[in-house]
Amino acid sequence: MKYLVSGEQVTPGSSHEDQLRFLEAARDWVTKSEAEGKVEGAYSFVDGGGMFIVNAKDHEDLTQFLMTFPLKPFSNLDIRPLLDFTWNAELTIDALKKIL
Repeated sequence: MKYLVSGEQVTPGSSHEDQLRFLEAARDWVTKSEAEGKVEGAYSFVDGGGMFIVNAKDHEDLTQFLMTFPLKPFSNLDIRPLLDFTWNAELTIDALKKIL
């Protein structure tokens, strides 16, 4: 399954050194996760925060994976399961045809 995980850090590190350490750890986590195929893409928003496209077996696998994200304790995350567009369009078209 694919998930869109977006979020923003709501609690900053207590010092610039802490912030630097957490951001470096998050960068390394993303790099490793992309190399392993767990993260398909990672993007930052211009005004702060960012998003990942995550590959996970199921919700439990996603939860375990996100618990390893270094900024997780300091962030609010929004998680949305993703569907293949064509598959979802065909499903919707079929359902609409049945009621028309």
